[in-house]
Amino acid sequence: FSFYYDQLTENVEYPQRAAYFHKLIQKYCQSEGVVLLDLACGTGSLSEEFAKLGYDVLGVDYSYGMLNQAMQKLEHNLPIQYICQDMRELDLYGTVDITVCALDSLNHLDSFSDVQTVFQQVFNVTESGGVFLFDMNTPYKYREMLGNTTIAENREEGSFIWENEFDEEAGIN
Repeated sequence: FSFYYDQLTENVEYPQRAAYFHKLIQKYCQSEGVVLLDLACGTGSLSEEFAKLGYDVLGVDYSYGMLNQAMQKLEHNLPIQYICQDMRELDLYGTVDITVCALDSLNHLDSFSDVQTVFQQVFNVTESGGVFLFDMNTPYKYREMLGNTTIAENREEGSFIWENEFDEEAGIN
């Protein structure tokens, strides 16, 4: 999947998304540093945009495949270090000023307890006055937009079929 991820997310406007987070960081971050943790960084597209904005970036992802793709496309002059870790077991060798967890990555966690664990781990590695910015899909999106739908596309480089099923009682899509 990691080999195809960038093709499947080509509709994501990473520079604009990074600029949006950058504005929020400028508004809310009170720590002095510029160390940014891109949590669940995937193939590093957003990490690269943050580095271009002047952040020293740590990209953490659980998938070796995703990180391999990130390393292959990494521009060598960008200050990014990639680390393979489960976000629930986050263990850095220092602290960060900013954590961003984008593209609904927290939705991949199986339980509220896992979300709480991640929040505690992020708190543990964040400088005083730092910020944690994230986005999530909501039950509304799963129920009204994605739930029980099939999305299929034929593209020049390949095709895909994405089947959705939303179990509202379990809260799982």
